[in-house]
Amino acid sequence: MSCLVYAGQLLFVYIYYPNAMFKGNTFLSQSGLDGAIDQYLFVLDLLPGHWTRTRYALHVGNWSFLYFAGAISCLVISLVYLVNRRIDFVRIVNFDLLILVLLISFGAYVPFAFVFSRGVVAHPDVYDYWIALPFIIALFGILPALLENIFSNTGLVVLIFSVIACALTFHQLRVFVVAFPL
Repeated sequence: MSCLVYAGQLLFVYIYYPNAMFKGNTFLSQSGLDGAIDQYLFVLDLLPGHWTRTRYALHVGNWSFLYFAGAISCLVISLVYLVNRRIDFVRIVNFDLLILVLLISFGAYVPFAFVFSRGVVAHPDVYDYWIALPFIIALFGILPALLENIFSNTGLVVLIFSVIACALTFHQLRVFVVAFPL
């Protein structure tokens, strides 16, 4: 469907603006299939360099802690899910649904990271938000629920994760205000 919309837009421009010149990158250059190695060498080079890249002097938008903690929480959730299918030690009613939500939330980032990998390297500020969503869901949603279930539903785990989430939020707000004052 999106290809038809794109083709329709191009056809519209060709018909109504015949002298228009098209500029931009080709599919090969954005996908990294043009052979250029000036920004990265392999797709796996996206991971460490992408998550630790800083764009501003005061680290506005540097979410390294969120990315590493989110990746670790996704790994823990996956391991608990796989072990739970055999032992059934965590009693969560819709555990399969939680895993499905987590996988679907990765669906916005993963195709672009592998198909348009050069675009992810060239414009990290655009793609950071797409990978932050599943990490936030895993770190501040699913992982506290799992740990709370393991530790007898005392409420302490949710309280600790809520305090961490508030601290990270206000830290980022403070850094943004200092970097861009009114």
